[in-house]
Amino acid sequence: MSRLLATRKGEPRSSAPKDIILKAHTDALEYERRLDAEPVTSRILGPIAAAIESNTLAREGILAASPRGGFYAPETLVMAYGSFLLEDRFPESVFRAVELGGDSDSIGSIVATMSAFLHGELKFPADYEKVFARERLERISKRFASAAR
Repeated sequence: MSRLLATRKGEPRSSAPKDIILKAHTDALEYERRLDAEPVTSRILGPIAAAIESNTLAREGILAASPRGGFYAPETLVMAYGSFLLEDRFPESVFRAVELGGDSDSIGSIVATMSAFLHGELKFPADYEKVFARERLERISKRFASAAR
């Protein structure tokens, strides 16, 4: 997300989800060209970028662009970015991502991170206290965060 939100000299900074996804597609094209790599990521992100530009992004298009259900890294991007565009606020964004199916735990995690990064906060649902083993999950999460520093 830091890379997607960073700007080049003279470019305005945008935090609009639509602009972030279009930038991801443009960056994929640039990296593939510079590295003389097969245009896999840009090809998979292309239909989502086109749907964004034509304002026709829908769940069906996200699923069509990711036939392996996000178990292939470029498709994970499609599913995460696409579902994030359908709903960019937490927890709705995560519900939208998980509802797509496939590698939903990974995609939901990515979307939650995108939401937190973009909006600077995570507003938990009212029934958050009902999460099974919540205290244990919070403890483990804090240990992972501490280890990552």
